[in-house]
Amino acid sequence: MRPQGEPLKSTSSDRTTVALIPGEQNELHLTHARLAAIVESSDDAIIGKTLDGRILSWNAAAERLFGYRAQEMIGRSITTIIPAERLAEEREIIDRIRKGERVEHLETVRLTRDGHPVELSLTISPVRAITGEIIGASKVARQIGERKHAERLQSQLAAIVESSDDAIVSKTLDGIIQSWNSAASRIFGYAPEEAIGQPITLIIPDDLQSEERKIIAQLRAGKRVEHFDTERITKSGRRIPVSLTISPIHDADGVVIGASKIARDISERRRAEEALRATEDALRVANQRKDEFMALLAHELRNPLAPIRYALAASRKSGATAEQRARSQEIIERQISHMSRLLDDLLNVARITRGALELRTTTLEFTTVLGTAIEAARPFLDAKQHTLSVELPSEAPRLTADPIRLAQVFSNLLINAAKYTDPGGKIRVAAHLEPDTLVVAIRDSGIGISAEMMPRLFEMFTQAQHALDRSQGGLGLGLALVRGIVQLHGGSVSAHSEGENLGSEFTVRLPLGGTCGAPQTTSRTPSEVDGQRFKILIVDDNEDAAEMCATFLELAGHDVRRAHNGRSALAMAEAFGPRVALLDIGLPDLSGYEVARALRRAPWARDLLLVAVTGWGQDEDKQRALEAGFDHHLTKPIEPDQLERLLQSIAHPGESVALPRKISA
Repeated sequence: MRPQGEPLKSTSSDRTTVALIPGEQNELHLTHARLAAIVESSDDAIIGKTLDGRILSWNAAAERLFGYRAQEMIGRSITTIIPAERLAEEREIIDRIRKGERVEHLETVRLTRDGHPVELSLTISPVRAITGEIIGASKVARQIGERKHAERLQSQLAAIVESSDDAIVSKTLDGIIQSWNSAASRIFGYAPEEAIGQPITLIIPDDLQSEERKIIAQLRAGKRVEHFDTERITKSGRRIPVSLTISPIHDADGVVIGASKIARDISERRRAEEALRATEDALRVANQRKDEFMALLAHELRNPLAPIRYALAASRKSGATAEQRARSQEIIERQISHMSRLLDDLLNVARITRGALELRTTTLEFTTVLGTAIEAARPFLDAKQHTLSVELPSEAPRLTADPIRLAQVFSNLLINAAKYTDPGGKIRVAAHLEPDTLVVAIRDSGIGISAEMMPRLFEMFTQAQHALDRSQGGLGLGLALVRGIVQLHGGSVSAHSEGENLGSEFTVRLPLGGTCGAPQTTSRTPSEVDGQRFKILIVDDNEDAAEMCATFLELAGHDVRRAHNGRSALAMAEAFGPRVALLDIGLPDLSGYEVARALRRAPWARDLLLVAVTGWGQDEDKQRALEAGFDHHLTKPIEPDQLERLLQSIAHPGESVALPRKISA
């Protein structure tokens, strides 16, 4: 021990400066030397300082950590390595040291020689004199940047795992669940405390347990399982489709000790795939039915051509009698009517599909409509000697409807029944009244409808295969037309059959006295225009069509001129001054639109009725015709009574005449 009152003496080693007491024995010197060696070899920075912050010792680890040599720092203030914003922290530390307190594991920041911040954990202890007086502090500084980075990374990973939409689960190699995120709870229904510690088989269906053994075998081999689609089971027992990605977890020595599993609920994807497959199947069926329909259309349109050609050839034979010529003409008219009906069906279905079919409604008695329908179907009924019975309510039902379209509904149903009923069959029409509704059922004793056919019975191009063998012509559009027209009237149609060869029943329900929102018109179809004579210009590059149309109008007493291209039409119109121009759109030089615009610019054409005659009948075609200056748009083939109604509208402008709507924007 040193004599009382003798001052401290500072002794320096090569690397570390410590306070030694003069006069101590060799043993004390050895003790100090051993302590100095320990301090010098420590991996932590160990610094001694006075209570006013002057550095007394600075070991090799401090040099490595802060970049200052001991000779540079001993005697300098500790504030050299303290950021300005943390100086208050140092004052608090000194205050605690003065009180004899120890500061343990204080996480803070200090500065290196080049000014970079370094994260540290500090443990600071008071240094006492032999008298017990606190004379300084010993500071141990451990760099924690890597640990902090690891902690931050772990925190970020935990946040990612917790916020993931996928279930993320870890497990041991014997299948015990170690972690369970929020998405796992949401997908499988188990809370973390219910799942952690349980075997992973908790969510594996019994019939898929073998999958887990195969997965574990791959993991033990260090292999990753990617995008494995399977099924898992929820707490409620519901099986859900999932896609699994499973990765091995290694310890520090690279040994596989567990697995991390990501499970994605693919229910939506499966539904989308199933919907896509259903759509593809539907498109495939629709395409097949379209091909069948096109073949059927070609067949049905070719069929009438044969009798027409034979009838024409027979009527030209020199030895043909007047009766034979009349019969040939009758056959030609009937076959043309059949072809027109086929095309009308096709066009009407297209109009219904586009929402472009217009109704011309009026108040009428149902018996009138039904009588028209029976008259139209009579040839088909008589040809097979069917028995038709009709039952009507005692009070005649009144409807607000389009008489032509509604008659088309019931004639189609009657013709359909006649076609698919063996000769001598029975067909019954029964109507009765319900509150605000007329119910009409058409029952036959025919081939019936299979359960397979029933769901698509009212779709376009639908004909049962066994029905094709009995078909007497048609495109499979009749029932689609029936449904479309009935729905436009605010009604419904349904079908029922006990099965094949057990007959069919079609039921139509129509509102009584209801309106369809369409304008009412009075139908007037005169055969002549009350003796009025009009100048009419026909422009069509189909010379046969132009000639026959001109002949028809000339026989009705009109003055008619013909042109077959746009330029000759303009020249002829200038010289002729027509009141009506029937103008084809597809001409070989100028288009019909160009001709129409040129005619509208002519001073003499102020009162000219300009009618587009074309095979194009889409809404955009009508809009183009309107913009070009046409008054009406007629789609080929034009019925003769359409022309008569148009001319009637000129002859009697004050009357309401049933004619094709004037095109409008």
